[in-house]
Amino acid sequence: MNYKYVSNEVLIHLNKMVFELKNSSIEGNYPGKHRSLLIGKSLDFVQHREYTQGDDIKLIDWKVYARKEKFFVKQYQQETNLMAYLFLDCSSSMWYPREEITKYEYGSFLVSFLSYVLLHQSDTISVIRFDNVIKDTIQFVSRRDFYLQILEFLENEIIGGKSDYSCVFNYILNYVKKRSLVFLI
Repeated sequence: MNYKYVSNEVLIHLNKMVFELKNSSIEGNYPGKHRSLLIGKSLDFVQHREYTQGDDIKLIDWKVYARKEKFFVKQYQQETNLMAYLFLDCSSSMWYPREEITKYEYGSFLVSFLSYVLLHQSDTISVIRFDNVIKDTIQFVSRRDFYLQILEFLENEIIGGKSDYSCVFNYILNYVKKRSLVFLI
């Protein structure tokens, strides 16, 4: 790959990495590797609850019925994908050189590598560039082959004006409706 914000040596190490949230539940759109708030079909048993009219008969635990002579239904912890928002500041202050690399370039590397790890575990990401307004976005990318699209997005660099984080918080309030993870770079 001939992109500025990727390194094959780093990608080899990132293939072994897994991004996992501990002790936290999220709301995703698709089945995935993270704990969901919802109870549903999965391998992780959570609890039994009493059978109520309308429950699927297939969910009845017959071994518990044999012991208690009451109908109980098994419940499992549903797993879902993570929805992550990666906000990258492209204001003029991010172009200040720190030794050999600017803060913007450093942030672009972070976005590149985070998106690589998240996409390879089937999570959904959105990359958003901003200064005092939202400049550019890639909305809800969830397939591995979109990684090249993210790299092209990062290659088209934008030098913005002054930074103002209120546009980020307004974006989060208006558009982030589910429990998600937000990175502010």
